[in-house]
Amino acid sequence: MKKFLLSVVTLLSVTMISAQAQTKAVLGDLDGDGKVTVDDITTLIDYYLNPQPVEPAETVFEEPSTAWGTPLATVKNAMADYEQVNEADEDGLLTLTYMGKDNALTYTYTFLNDQLVGSSALVGNVTMEQVDAQLQNTYTPVIQSDTLNAYLSEDGATVVFVSPMEYGNTVYFNVQYYDYNALYPDTQFYLPYLGFGSEREAVKDTLTAWGYGEPYVDNEGDAEYEYSLMYLVSNNQADYYYFYADSVITTPVLSDVQQLFIDVTVEEMSEIFTSELGYTAEGERVIGAEGEEVTVYDFLSPDETIMVTMLEDSVSDESGDYQLLYVLYYPYYSDEEGGEEAKSRTGKAQKLISHVKDAQKMMPAKMVFKAKAFNKIKKLNIAK
Repeated sequence: MKKFLLSVVTLLSVTMISAQAQTKAVLGDLDGDGKVTVDDITTLIDYYLNPQPVEPAETVFEEPSTAWGTPLATVKNAMADYEQVNEADEDGLLTLTYMGKDNALTYTYTFLNDQLVGSSALVGNVTMEQVDAQLQNTYTPVIQSDTLNAYLSEDGATVVFVSPMEYGNTVYFNVQYYDYNALYPDTQFYLPYLGFGSEREAVKDTLTAWGYGEPYVDNEGDAEYEYSLMYLVSNNQADYYYFYADSVITTPVLSDVQQLFIDVTVEEMSEIFTSELGYTAEGERVIGAEGEEVTVYDFLSPDETIMVTMLEDSVSDESGDYQLLYVLYYPYYSDEEGGEEAKSRTGKAQKLISHVKDAQKMMPAKMVFKAKAFNKIKKLNIAK
């Protein structure tokens, strides 16, 4: 599922042509010499960048199948009259690409566990107005801009994204159709690394072992913290690791961890922490300066070593409203064992508020897009 959510169907994906043997020909062999060569790929790219003029079809373009759940073999059979130019399989996510017809240059189908979950058409020789008019015959527009249009089917089963792609003086349109339930599954939650006191490199090594790769932000010399690391964990979760050094601790060590979620509520996250992780709900508090008060929610880990504080925030801009949830993890000290440290609960929560705006500024662009698109689509879907 994660592979599917992170996949992007792009124009040049077809250059990853497989040389798997077919009964009559080699897949991707365009000149008939029995093998896939640079000449084949060059020919295909040239076809994309310099398509031959065609007479406009009565319908702007023939749309790909959106019969979600259709088996791979069935789609292949239905596309038998089209030339297949690519088949790629990576960790269970399989894509098929075919040469199109009329104004559709290519068709691509995406399968997860042998079932159709996405399809797309690369369209040329048309305008955005023409594409939009055709889609509005079947779909309801929910986002319209110069860079992206989004649509939802009447039954809420299909989401469509249209984005322009310019090559030279020619503009093409990538029209992508997705299974709503596959694109927006139930919220998945990943616990962060909570080895407080660990040095920065040790944290990076651990997260690398978890498969996180490189952070998208790696700051040094922060005003509040010596270092900070930020990872995009999924389409709706980003993790922020803060490292602190003072006159006693000269090497920056992990001080606290903050998570940012899109389209997750306190109620949903509370259920995960109490029912699945065994945390105890410690109640809610109102903190912040007068006129800037916010409500935060506290949870204590089963071994009483970690305190978790949650905060919701609504964001509004010219494109609409969306919800963010911040979850802060930090060491917990009881009154008996911690003394002044036991008072850190309020201090940490205050720091959480101070980091909220910083976290929003560093939120990956794809998370912002997903938040805006998903919330508009979700609201429309609920209304139905």
